[in-house]
Amino acid sequence: EAHKYANTHTEDLWNGLDSVAGIGVADIMGPWIHQRGFPQVAVKVAGNELRLDQRRYLCIPDETDTTLWTIPLSMRGSIDGVPFARHELVKAPTTTLRFDGPLDWVLANAGGHGYMRINYTTDDLDRILLRFGELDDLERYCLLDDTWAFVESNQLDLRSFLHLAERYG
Repeated sequence: EAHKYANTHTEDLWNGLDSVAGIGVADIMGPWIHQRGFPQVAVKVAGNELRLDQRRYLCIPDETDTTLWTIPLSMRGSIDGVPFARHELVKAPTTTLRFDGPLDWVLANAGGHGYMRINYTTDDLDRILLRFGELDDLERYCLLDDTWAFVESNQLDLRSFLHLAERYG
């Protein structure tokens, strides 16, 4: 309504969305629109902590690239057998999240709606595979697609991909 029958700029859209959402949409969307590529997030579970490391996904990784995003990340999993869902804005190169108990497993990009690559340690991927039947179709697709992308970029060995692919038979 504020811009009805008038010209606008991208910032007008972000400001309008922010007035409803209250989360700083312009701060989140700016890098997504103006930076090349998209992020990859490395996920590592350690007891009741979840470590998330972000950097730009590249087919030929560049360790000197410092590109960052504010990533809206939806996660789900279980703590001592009790399911949980959690949403975070991941902004830093490394973010450590603490939970109320030891994590049994965590699926980052729950629902499969995020635009990012998720890279799991071998142990964390094995924990997810124990719950494979609980993943929806899009989550299973994203898991397979991301894992193959990390094989192609030489960040993961083919054995891990094949171990995962066996579940899709």
